[in-house]
Amino acid sequence: LTSKFKLVPLDAITYEPSPMARGSSKTVYRGSLRGHPDPIAVLKMATGCSCEEEAALLVKLGRHSSLVRYLGICTEGPNQLLLTELAPLGSLNAFLEAHDEDEITFSHNLVMLQQIC
Repeated sequence: LTSKFKLVPLDAITYEPSPMARGSSKTVYRGSLRGHPDPIAVLKMATGCSCEEEAALLVKLGRHSSLVRYLGICTEGPNQLLLTELAPLGSLNAFLEAHDEDEITFSHNLVMLQQIC
């Protein structure tokens, strides 16, 4: 499968030691990619997990203004890395956690759901 994806060498990637977020199968770090001017998100997959399924989904969805841009994968080392652009306003989950239920109107929720679909 990896031949379908842009492979990035490990020495082209740097990321901060403190994670921005954690999930069951990956940890997200703020990082940089040699030759890329903007900060990136480095999704470090848990041992035994593959980033290829997520990369395939991002490639299939293509470029959209509401999606982070896929930059590549790194399969060197003990953990696979999925590289995407860094969401400038953070994740939707972080946004929702930072606001009270009363602050987010039904119409706002509806707009977010339409944009996701």
